[in-house]
Amino acid sequence: MNNIPRNEYPRPNFIRDSWLSLNGTWDFSFDREAYDRKITVPFAYETKLSGINETEMHKEVWYRRSFTLPEAMLNKQIVLHFGAVDYFCRIWVNDIPVTEHTGGQTGFFTDITACVRYQEENVIRVQVWDDYTDLE
Repeated sequence: MNNIPRNEYPRPNFIRDSWLSLNGTWDFSFDREAYDRKITVPFAYETKLSGINETEMHKEVWYRRSFTLPEAMLNKQIVLHFGAVDYFCRIWVNDIPVTEHTGGQTGFFTDITACVRYQEENVIRVQVWDDYTDLE
């Protein structure tokens, strides 16, 4: 799974030296915050490339990922960007609620500067709901 081709930078014409991709292996759980599986992001759990390939529908799933910001990002605005989350999600950084988002087809971002620690481990948690009663 380490050789999965994906565009790591969303806008190559605007490359920044202080950009960090969080694509890759995340902790994952169905229904509760147990994190008993691993998933390859940016792939949905229903796909083979996610490493899970679970076709049963789940109303709630959880993602978790730790990361460390390099010293080069000190005193800079830190923005967390998601290409899409289907359908409603809540996001925490270091146990601080940072945003909620609704809409499975749209990207979104949030400023997490006030929540992160530099040169220390940071943890993102994402809780996702999709009840499938209103399929787009």
